[in-house]
Amino acid sequence: MTKPIDVVAAIIEKEGKFLIARRIRGNLRRKWEFPGGKLKEGETCERGLIRELDEEFDIKSRSQGIFGGKHS
Repeated sequence: MTKPIDVVAAIIEKEGKFLIARRIRGNLRRKWEFPGGKLKEGETCERGLIRELDEEFDIKSRSQGIFGGKHS
């Protein structure tokens, strides 16, 4: 059996508008997604999401809460 992959995603809303990204490469090319990605080994959900937002969008962020999934 394949080991599950832990991922995180951000739902960022401002004045009724949401931040989403469109993939430019790979088999999901041109598909829309919320920003986020795979967690690194031992990384918490909050830390992983902060890292992903910084890497992908150069967004400096802080968490205002986690919902769904595990809260490690």
